[in-house]
Amino acid sequence: MLDKNIPEIDIPKLWLYTEIFNNAFNYSFKVPDNDTCDHCDRYLVQLKQSTPEERMVVQREYDQHLTESSDRYALKRQDKSNSKVNKKHKVLTVNLEKCLPTPGLTNAQSFYSLKLWTFNYTIKDVSKIHTTCCIWDESVAGKWGNEMASCLLKLALVNVGKDVEEITIWSDNCPSQNRNINSVLACFTILRQIPTLKVINHKYLLRGHTHLEVDSDHSLIERSRKRMTKFQIMTPWYWQQLVRISSISNPFEVINMETTDFKKILVTDRGIQCTLSA
Repeated sequence: MLDKNIPEIDIPKLWLYTEIFNNAFNYSFKVPDNDTCDHCDRYLVQLKQSTPEERMVVQREYDQHLTESSDRYALKRQDKSNSKVNKKHKVLTVNLEKCLPTPGLTNAQSFYSLKLWTFNYTIKDVSKIHTTCCIWDESVAGKWGNEMASCLLKLALVNVGKDVEEITIWSDNCPSQNRNINSVLACFTILRQIPTLKVINHKYLLRGHTHLEVDSDHSLIERSRKRMTKFQIMTPWYWQQLVRISSISNPFEVINMETTDFKKILVTDRGIQCTLSA
């Protein structure tokens, strides 16, 4: 039974909450991340299990880890801002999307069957908001550093204008795909073949904190796949068509990577040479 002495509370209406969250303060609710950082999880476990003396040391290391992550994100934002003002500076964010299965069946038996995997190495030019998807399947090439470097090489030779003097590439620090000798040799090859280009910077986000603008494009492709239930994926070519229609306002450019597009970059007595990948 309610106490009559308690005054009634006037509960605000939904429109008031909407006005405050969207217009007054631009608040929003963030969906929890699916993938968490291994280092952050380790620090959080140590903070719960350590003594008060040890907790101070762990907290200090945890704060340094978060500070370094924030600093790298801030540096990426600064590069993006500079590229929008300086037309001679191009900023790219690159990442490989998760493997795409072919055919795209949903029955239980197909889950355990051997599939043909399709790869999508996405390169987003944040300077002019343009996304390029280099797509191939495992019958053409693999998904290691040599293939990623070949995609960068092909895109640079095709889309880099003559007025660009500096390129900054942001990626995660995966050794097998981005942080290796292949990407370094690819940068040297691009500098040699584009005389007007003077500097190429390859910068890496901190491990576990590697959200890039290109990841939003991958999410858009995955949402389009779930939304278009009648669009059946039968061959890798169908994945290319799905990627093309995933973004309506800013359509993605799709490059079909052939066997001849993948180069093996070597250092020889005559310098850096590109040959067909075996």
